[in-house]
Amino acid sequence: MELGLNESVIILLGAGPILGLAITEAFVSEGAIMCGASRNPENWRHSSQIVGTKGYFCTADGRDSASIRSFVSSVKDRFGTVHAAICNVGPVHAGDTWDLSPEDWAEACRDNVLPLWNLCQQVVPVMQEHGGGAIVNIGSVSGLQPGGISTPDHGFFKAGALNLVKRLASELAVHTIRVNTVTPGFITPPSPQFAEEVRVRMGAKTVEDALRRYASERVPMRRLATAREVAAAVVFLSSKAASYITGQNLVVDGGYLKGL
Repeated sequence: MELGLNESVIILLGAGPILGLAITEAFVSEGAIMCGASRNPENWRHSSQIVGTKGYFCTADGRDSASIRSFVSSVKDRFGTVHAAICNVGPVHAGDTWDLSPEDWAEACRDNVLPLWNLCQQVVPVMQEHGGGAIVNIGSVSGLQPGGISTPDHGFFKAGALNLVKRLASELAVHTIRVNTVTPGFITPPSPQFAEEVRVRMGAKTVEDALRRYASERVPMRRLATAREVAAAVVFLSSKAASYITGQNLVVDGGYLKGL
């Protein structure tokens, strides 16, 4: 299948060491020019080494509009346009509903909704100038099915982001800008912090035992997703192969979700 991504300029907000790295590698394998950002420079350093001089990486905070404006402006100055933008943000924590404070809810909103909005505000005008583009948001199964391991603030705002994606897709289709979501299930390896939280929640002796139990008890395919499998879905929705797909949510969860 011809994806048509060679020399395409891709922006990745949330160039972290797991899914962010896999997304970077997947686009680079298609010949794309990768431009990534993260709040922590340690998160994007490995990705920048993979890309080398054919790309641009920097430190930027998705929650801060000025920071994202500077990031997108720098990409446009260097490469002239943006063909696709990926919003891979929204930390997840394991825990109980009543452990959350009002401050936790406000922080979850800043983490899960503002980065998507700030990114869209900056890349949409650039894409309009150059005849269109694609935006892909990374969702969460907790935004589609209440309960599970993650705290409810994460699912609540991921559901809100799905609503925003649908709205933007409808409004931007006339400009040939497609907006979609990729919703992964549990990705392995998880971050060390979340892995430990899962271990405690499941009452397992080791992280490996907790992840094995989670997969065997909750995922029909009996294994967790790899970051590369999720990245492949992101690349597809960003490509010409998905030219008539917008406003959709592509779930990559091994059969975890049971709803229609």
